Order: sequence, then C-alpha cells, then structure tokens
Amino acid sequence: MESTSPQRFYLGPNSRLTTTAPNAEGGSDTLLFTHLSNPCDRSTQQWSAGVIPSSDCGDTGPSPWPAPTELTYTTAPVPSPVTIAGPIGLTVQATSITPETMWVANLEDVAPNGTATSLSGGALIGSMRTLDNTRSGLWPGASNAAGGAATVLPYYPFTQASEKPVTPGLVTRFDIENRPVFATLKPGHSLRLVLGTGDLPHLMPNTTEGPLLLGGIYSVQHNAASLSWIDIPVGTNPAS
Repeated sequence: MESTSPQRFYLGPNSRLTTTAPNAEGGSDTLLFTHLSNPCDRSTQQWSAGVIPSSDCGDTGPSPWPAPTELTYTTAPVPSPVTIAGPIGLTVQATSITPETMWVANLEDVAPNGTATSLSGGALIGSMRTLDNTRSGLWPGASNAAGGAATVLPYYPFTQASEKPVTPGLVTRFDIENRPVFATLKPGHSLRLVLGTGDLPHLMPNTTEGPLLLGGIYSVQHNAASLSWIDIPVGTNPAS
C-alpha cells in the first residue's frame, strides 16, 4: 500500500483550500447558525435507518439553503490519482457573537461534473472544545507548517468540569474530530471542505445548548494572524 503523510491545506479567500497559507489580508468568512443541513445526504440516509433510500438521495450535493448557511473551501483539481489514508485533523479559528457554537464539517470528493461524494465528517459543540492533552495528538500532523501543531486525533473529556463557554468576540480555536478516510481521488477531482452548523436528524442541541446557539454569527478566520486548516494524509500532494 502507498504510504501517506499529513499535508496541510489552509482555508483561504474566495472559497479556496490551498497548501499556501493566506497572508495578513486573507480575511474571514461569515457563517450563520441555522442548524440547517442538506436534507439529502449520507447522514440523512444513515440516521433515518433506510427510511429514505439511497436511490432518493445519491451522493451529497450543494446545500439547498442560501449562503451563509454553509461555507465551502475547495482545492484545485488534482492532475493524477491521490491516495488519502488515515485520520484527518481540522482546526478552525473563529469568533462568535454567542457564548455557544456548533460546528459540522464534511470533506467531499468533487467530480468534474460537480457530483460530490462524502469522504469524512465531524462535529463539535464549542463549549466542549477543551482537549485531554494526554490522549490527544497521538497521531502526527503536518510538520513545518504555518499555524503550528495540529490535533489530528482530538480527545474531549465531555464532562461538566471541562465545559468552557465561548467568549463572544474572541478568536477561539476549535479542533474538530473527523472520521479517518481511505479513498483515492481520481484525476480531475477536487477536495471540498464544507462547514455548517447542522446535521439533521443526527445532531440535536440539548435544552441548555439550544438557547445559547440562537442568533449565532460566526466569523471563520483565514489570515496570517489566525489561520484555519485541515491536515489530510495523502500519498501524492494535490495541486494547490
């Protein structure tokens, strides 16, 4: 089997996912908390226990909801096959106007005709972002990359003692766990990261989190001062 090593891709301006870190003018993107998600995706099929057949949904496609319900970041098409094998580390730096946030991420393989196939995904409630550092980071992230160390395998205690409200207006780091991937990107295909705030019917805020999430406006940072990135284990580096 082809060996892989982590490659860092930065969230950047103009919905780009690139190996080049954005500069000071990279800016940020606004995301609204709506808890909406694509009603016809793999998660819907799984959590409906087959009530919604795959033939009715197929592979994932663009969300039917208007922006900024979701943010997308896409690589350039790869010129040759790319092996992806291993865990994925996603780090988002963002501000919020509310003391709670909800992050839902999906990594997709996008064909030249626009068809998107889900490869991995993950989610995080912002107040539960505190990591158990003795159990996190046991898998190496990209080395010598701008932004510093990645937490490819974050471990959260998910206890009342570890709960930490999000400070409104403060740039905060969120390490979002994503499922490991074993896949091959075909020539002409791209990787697309989708950031949203919902995954129905899978994720439902509890009665404590729900009121704190309402009215949320997030600002996802992608500039030299506050980078956001995803570390992907690849065998051949996709075009940037």
